Amino acid sequence: MAELSNKKHERFCTEYIKDTNGKQAAIRAGYAERSAEMQASRLLRNDKVKQRVAELREAYFNENIMTAQQVEYELTRIALGLSNEKHVVIEGTGEGCSEARIIDKPPDEKSRLKALELMAKRHRILSGDTTIDIKPVLIVGGDDIAD
Repeated sequence: MAELSNKKHERFCTEYIKDTNGKQAAIRAGYAERSAEMQASRLLRNDKVKQRVAELREAYFNENIMTAQQVEYELTRIALGLSNEKHVVIEGTGEGCSEARIIDKPPDEKSRLKALELMAKRHRILSGDTTIDIKPVLIVGGDDIAD
């Protein structure tokens, strides 16, 4: 479905997916504050508006939620020490004064081990579940066996 022909309705939809607050979305879309709650209620019952909100929400999630492949990529970068973490460092500048600055550091061992643990769980490398299949063996005719 393309954009709604009514620009205020379209704006309401885009505002609504930000925080799912109908009244605030209606106000941001340009409806009067005193009638915003009623307008939001009316719009959210409109089939075209509901469909457009669903489309926009799905598009938002597709753009902003990591895929499993992206998660694995980031965990791999952390585990291998290829990414950087931001750290605030406070350094003395003399005469009782200090200065804070941000530095980039590779992930520490704890972060790397956590990333490795998560990857191992994902690939079931370190699963604590050990199953042993035991099939009983039945010996039939044991009386006929010579001692």
